[in-house]
Amino acid sequence: MSFFHTHAHSHYSTLDGMTPVKEMVAKVIANGQPGMALTDHGNMSGTFQMYKGLCKAGLLPFPGMEAYLVGDVNDKTAKRYHVTMFAIDTDGYYALVELTSKSHRRENFHYKPLIDLSMLKEMSEAGRLNGVVATSGCWFGWIQQAIEEHPNEPKVHMRRRLKHMAALFPHYYVELQHHRQQHDDTVVSTLHELAVELGLPVIITQDAHYCDNRQSRLHSLMKQLAYGGDPGDVSFPGDSYHLATTNWIKGHYVDGFEGVWEDAQSTFDFLIDNHRVKLDFLDSYQYHVPQISEVPDKKLRSMVAHGYGVRGVKSTPQYTKRVEYELGIIKKLGMADYFLIVADIAQFCRKRGIFINARGSANGSLVCFLTGITEIDPIVWKTDFDRFMSLDRERPPDIDMDIERDRRHEVVEYVSSKYESCNIGTYLRLGVIEDDEGNQRGGIFVTFLSSERRRLTPDEYKATYGGIKGINDLKAVHGQQFVDDLMNLGNIHVLKAPGVHAAGYALGTEDHPIAGKLPTMLIPSSGTIATQMTMEDVEDGGWIKLDLLGLATLTTVNMTLEMIGMSSWDEIPLKDPEVFRLLRKGIPDTGIFQLEGWTAAKGCKEVGVKSVHDLILVNALYRPATINAGHKDTYLRNRNDPSRIQYPHEVFRPVLESTFGIPVYQEQVLGMLRAVGYPPHELNKMLKAIKASNDKVAAAQDTFRELKALYLERCASTGLTVDEAEESWD
Repeated sequence: MSFFHTHAHSHYSTLDGMTPVKEMVAKVIANGQPGMALTDHGNMSGTFQMYKGLCKAGLLPFPGMEAYLVGDVNDKTAKRYHVTMFAIDTDGYYALVELTSKSHRRENFHYKPLIDLSMLKEMSEAGRLNGVVATSGCWFGWIQQAIEEHPNEPKVHMRRRLKHMAALFPHYYVELQHHRQQHDDTVVSTLHELAVELGLPVIITQDAHYCDNRQSRLHSLMKQLAYGGDPGDVSFPGDSYHLATTNWIKGHYVDGFEGVWEDAQSTFDFLIDNHRVKLDFLDSYQYHVPQISEVPDKKLRSMVAHGYGVRGVKSTPQYTKRVEYELGIIKKLGMADYFLIVADIAQFCRKRGIFINARGSANGSLVCFLTGITEIDPIVWKTDFDRFMSLDRERPPDIDMDIERDRRHEVVEYVSSKYESCNIGTYLRLGVIEDDEGNQRGGIFVTFLSSERRRLTPDEYKATYGGIKGINDLKAVHGQQFVDDLMNLGNIHVLKAPGVHAAGYALGTEDHPIAGKLPTMLIPSSGTIATQMTMEDVEDGGWIKLDLLGLATLTTVNMTLEMIGMSSWDEIPLKDPEVFRLLRKGIPDTGIFQLEGWTAAKGCKEVGVKSVHDLILVNALYRPATINAGHKDTYLRNRNDPSRIQYPHEVFRPVLESTFGIPVYQEQVLGMLRAVGYPPHELNKMLKAIKASNDKVAAAQDTFRELKALYLERCASTGLTVDEAEESWD
């Protein structure tokens, strides 16, 4: 059978849909269906994930959305209706991008992003809707609402509205939904009759809001938390709204619906035969850097040469060799323009007296140091360029810039004046379980209590929840099943609202613009326009991003330097004994970032810090992974008694000697790989696995298993025994 879902909501339909797109794709594959249309409320945020996932499985992606339609966007009292739309070809995708971005303009946004009939008419007359399929939608569609608005003669108004919409869209379908609830038989029969009368095709949908029907109860709980109502008032009526199998759907159209299923199959056959959606920029990854120089590599080399004098560094063989190595990789990866862009931003900030600081692995680049992007000399501090860039990296590097918060807007305005740019969007989670015991005061527990405060009177709330301190305490009030549901809901990726990434900006280019390709959305709380796709999806689409983080700490540092008569933090002495004497006391409440926590304070005391290098080591060593692996205890033992240091093999001594035989830094792991003959272009896969977190951990473990055989082979060719190779791998 040709059926597939053409009305489906992911968790990007905030507080309405519940499932991540990847899980939806997996369910479609498991159902054996030929494709899917993703139609989230007012946005296309999940489109890239849906497209890539379905294409990888050889299935058909139909990008779409469920838009909010009004008669006139200028009428702020106008009633909203739902209209489902999805693209059947590539032009249809671009038309929907234009339409959803337009709906998110400030003048068109009123509680929801709105489109109106005049917008559709204008696009229709220009032929822009030829690749878009529109349907009459769910119960809240313009057609169906005629039943409530005109109870005496609903068919007259339904017929008129159907004709109006069919005149706008070359592909307009009458949408039929049946959830075995009251009036479904009548509504489906009426719509089918009208479709036959008007010669319009029909399409059957499920209006899926979650993956499995067993999640219906969790969905009702989510709606309860979102709106503070009684579960019965907010639950969806009917049997289920899940991403159902084809047979489940067909079972709703057996009795009393002659010809309905067969008519709908013709529609699905047409959609499958005429699918022409192809997004080249997702089919084959390529990043696009704005061009700011006709000879970027030559210009970057010139800036580096000038930087020696600015930084007071002599171009010794050690420096020139490192510079040539870095410039060679930058040239091969076509990233010179990116370095020039960031260097230009750094120069702008310094000229304006805006305090900035580059954070992260960019501090391993000598080119960044000599062009004024970073403040750390990687030769002096022994930081590694390969941790920042290498030839086997598919994605461009990130240069994370911290900017004093009060003046960040000046930098943003400067960037916007020179490049097509846009804030990168993000989504806020409904709640996260933070404590395995359930007795925490954060996450979804607080969300639930807040919803109950809205629902109950103060006296009712106090009587019911006055003694509640944690999730487990709710068992006495609501039972074990409710507590389990609440914790399960907290641990899935339910999204509650869109937002703006704290630092990320996407940059468009002439051949790969943001406008028209990447849909945007309004964040009403701030009036900010952001990409509908989140960070990873923006990168998947090939857009370069800038990381410009406003940091209050830098404002404080800048003010402090001014008060003590210094112009830069280069003037701060790094060997002040009073500082280390204070830190060796192990006081957690010093207010010193990264050293004020209990664990780091304890580390300063146990290590007996006497230098900046000791402070750096404490930050890296006193982490769960190194503590749980026993490295912290071994390090302290070896530091106190160097005679106990043991190396898996002498080839690793130069790499591990500074940390008494213990691998503490990612650079040391790279050094161990190089020591057994790994070329630089093979290092990045291991580095990515080491840095993995959250949902990428499982993939990282697969990478470790994959790379172990190669590592042992390299060790053997270097002269290590099997035991030495195994020990060094561990």
